Amino acid sequence: MKHATGGYIFIHAAPYALCPHIVWTLQHLMQGSLIVQWSEQPLQAGTVATTIQWQGDQGDSARFASALFTIGNIFFEVTENATATSDASRFMHTPSLGIFHAHTDIAGNFVVTEEQIKHAYEQAGDDPQLLLHHFEVALGQAWDLELEPLRSAASTLSSVPLLRSHRA
Repeated sequence: MKHATGGYIFIHAAPYALCPHIVWTLQHLMQGSLIVQWSEQPLQAGTVATTIQWQGDQGDSARFASALFTIGNIFFEVTENATATSDASRFMHTPSLGIFHAHTDIAGNFVVTEEQIKHAYEQAGDDPQLLLHHFEVALGQAWDLELEPLRSAASTLSSVPLLRSHRA
């Protein structure tokens, strides 16, 4: 049994030509209608941004992120709220880095697991720089560095459409 949840889809930068494909893809996944208000992304000429709130089933964020990834050339993030049986999570994507996933706490901070910490220590040995590198990878720092300027520029969007699942 899946639990109802929700979250946000942040399209930080997408070429104009991909906008219909993004909307069609999300409508198909949720079997619902969606009207998206796009705003110019001032940091990348010829691109637009939007924020979409969604409501659906546990795991839908992974479906959205996978589908958006296949469209290509989009800077995006997808969040999913925690349920009684699942952690909250965030997917981040940039064309140059690909996709990154992490579980998050209630404040949106990435959760680094015991196994990730053990792995970082084992791989780093006595090299503190290598240890720092493994922690940066576990925290998605490279994605954050690429996305943060786009997040800031797109944060002025005023309208957030709601995408609801109409699946039986």
